[in-house]
This record gives sequence, C-alpha cells and structure tokens, in this order.
Amino acid sequence: MINTDVYITRGIQEHFSVPVQQVLWNIVMQREREAKKQGIKPDYLSVFHIRDTENKDESCIKLLQEEPPYSYKYRIKTKETFKKRKVYVIREDRNDIDSSYFVMLLPEEY
Repeated sequence: MINTDVYITRGIQEHFSVPVQQVLWNIVMQREREAKKQGIKPDYLSVFHIRDTENKDESCIKLLQEEPPYSYKYRIKTKETFKKRKVYVIREDRNDIDSSYFVMLLPEEY
C-alpha cells in the first residue's frame, strides 16, 4: 500500500482512549503487512472482541477475520474499563489508485 488513511467514528472516539485506538490500528496494520508477505489479501473486515482478564491491569483483544480465516489474541496493559466490547475495522480499497483507507467503528454504527 502506498497510501493508507484511517478514520474513526464518533462511537469509537467516545468509548475508546487514543492509546487503545492506536493498539487496534497497529494490530490491523501488522495483519496487513503479514498477509502481504504471504502473498494473500486479508479480509476487508476485522472484528475485535475485547474482554477483561483476571489481571485488572490487562485486557485481552481477539482479532477475527473470515476470509481467509484468521484469529489472534493480544494482551494489552490498560486500566481502562470497556463498556463496548466489539469493534469493527473496515478496509476500503481504492481501485483507481494504489491505496486503501480504513474505518474503525462500533457494530451499531455499521
């Protein structure tokens, strides 16, 4: 990808701190790079499930993609309390130029 723009919705802005948003973006971009190295195109939809762990200073983030099937769990250090537990990131490819943009949103904003 030559150019990648990222956007968030109002729901993401209201419910997730900037550091947590950055973690989610980093995970998405890491997956994009890994898939490119493998010669595959990752799913346009990334679904994140966020849950608390037994450690109050940690949360678990699980990334799921359907095509091709992909799942990975991450642990992050945060004391943030999450009222929203699911986040979508949608990749939109621009066919006329070699670039994509991504939108992070809550499921109810889809």
